[in-house]
Amino acid sequence: MTADEALTADKQHVVVTQSFAEAVQQAVAEAVSAANAGADASCQFLSINSSSHLATGASSSQSQEQIVLDENLLAQNHTYWDVSSFEVSSDGRLVAFAVDTVGNESYDLQVLDIATQQPLLAAAVPGCAGQLVWWGNSSDTLLYVAEDMSATDRSKLLVKVLRLQQQQPEQQQQAQHTQQPAYGTSSGVIYKPSAEETELSIKMTHDKQFILLTSRLGGATQVQALATSYPINLTAYPTNSD
Repeated sequence: MTADEALTADKQHVVVTQSFAEAVQQAVAEAVSAANAGADASCQFLSINSSSHLATGASSSQSQEQIVLDENLLAQNHTYWDVSSFEVSSDGRLVAFAVDTVGNESYDLQVLDIATQQPLLAAAVPGCAGQLVWWGNSSDTLLYVAEDMSATDRSKLLVKVLRLQQQQPEQQQQAQHTQQPAYGTSSGVIYKPSAEETELSIKMTHDKQFILLTSRLGGATQVQALATSYPINLTAYPTNSD
């Protein structure tokens, strides 16, 4: 398929650009290289700021460094604290992260207001497998790899979507008065691999036009693309049947 050809997937029409084609080639090359080296291909494929979780970012308006995730502050009331990954929203206001506070390598998903370092979710979302991305330039929609709670095997994974829903003005006033988060959430499964698929991972392309879903199927690496220029429609990404 050339860069000028189009892919039609259910209700969505995706034009394959040269940047997308290069991203897919890079994803496959990284996965194959990791597999040849005997490493975990999913971990090698997804690299989310793993060098430092106490990160700083440059503010576009003030050109100064800002702490986006203060682990020393957040971990004060925990005996165990391990952040597997985090992502800052494109507008620089929010940071989503996956954290294990027990030590069982099962992560909870939480979203913070960077300016206040306060959580926006009343309760962290359990069962995150540690990988997450914002939906393109959105600051209200997250995709994350989750454990399949209906399976006895913890290696069975799903891709889920989490939407942040800002409350109505009267609810916001009450939340501020009680110091409760001012966001609600809705969620759903956007992709369930077949029984034969393993090593599911997600990654955003550099231009934020696509989110790549990579998995191993038999002896091959399978790469699928979701176009972030479209709103998420769960009916457009039907769940695979075993």
